[in-house]
Amino acid sequence: MVTLDEARNYLKVDTNLDDALIQDCLDGAIGFVKDLLRVEYFKDFKKKEKSLIKVAIFYALHFLYEGRGNANHHELMKTLRSLLSGIRSIEF
Repeated sequence: MVTLDEARNYLKVDTNLDDALIQDCLDGAIGFVKDLLRVEYFKDFKKKEKSLIKVAIFYALHFLYEGRGNANHHELMKTLRSLLSGIRSIEF
């Protein structure tokens, strides 16, 4: 859903020196969003919903990358829940 190049662009990182860290943060962000949505894949969502999911992934990515070392994950999850509550699956 979000490529490493898109992530690097979103974070305004011009070099590939942090690619491994950015990819790890991106994987974590995608994992958080999937867990909150209670899904394994994003393929069944509509285009508008996928746009919202992408925003949530970018938000979590920024939070994890820029806040590494002192991030408040409770606040991250609270914001992601607010963003995604309208498309969250009721069941696991």
